[in-house]
Amino acid sequence: DNDNIFRFRDVTGSNTHGIVGWNDSSNWMSSKGYCSWAGIECVPLGGSQKSTYDSDYVITKFNMTANNIHGSIPTELATAFGESLQVLDLSNNRLDSTIPRQLSNAESLEVLNLSGNMLTGEIPDVSTLQQLRVLNLGENELSSSIPQSIGDLTSVTELCLGSNKLTGTLPNIAKLESMEKIELQDNSLTGEVGWSSFHRMAYLKEIRLQNNNFGGILPYQMGFLGFLSKLEVLDLSSNRISGTLPPA
Repeated sequence: DNDNIFRFRDVTGSNTHGIVGWNDSSNWMSSKGYCSWAGIECVPLGGSQKSTYDSDYVITKFNMTANNIHGSIPTELATAFGESLQVLDLSNNRLDSTIPRQLSNAESLEVLNLSGNMLTGEIPDVSTLQQLRVLNLGENELSSSIPQSIGDLTSVTELCLGSNKLTGTLPNIAKLESMEKIELQDNSLTGEVGWSSFHRMAYLKEIRLQNNNFGGILPYQMGFLGFLSKLEVLDLSSNRISGTLPPA
């Protein structure tokens, strides 16, 4: 939807209040077709090789990382690029709104990266994003609990929610058997970790839970670690967890 794409540019890149525009706005608002615009990647529709971008191609990636994007994320963004959007990366910018719940309508998303901004409020329900492989909302100011629906994202390999102001307990993530990385560090999460949730995560390489308020006792001799043959990082520092780790 061209109108919604234009709105994103208007809302996040206007030259107002002394704020400079985007670092790279190459071809935006030009007649070259939006597949030539900075940050947008397309694939041919139905194998077409014609050059009329807007009618013969579909947008699959929108990557505007570190582009001095500021302001709010428009609610229309979820549908602006159609149903084929697989990657939405707005990381390392200056966005300071809440995360629109309408993003859950982008059901083809495989990567959602909004890290390194100043986003506030809650993490919306993402249960409809069943293709999601990477969910990175780290380094923001989100202050909600972690939605239970995250435990239903069975395709996720990276769950990165660290360096926020999240509270509450860790939801049941036992079904996330493809997980490779879990980053929940530097929050205010409480309760017991639920170590049995990790038993089937054979691909898990990193568990970062440091600087929270997790409690409880480590499972006897942490025997479940034997199942995690690929584990490289386990950081539980600065919590209230007791017990003994096995020898290295």
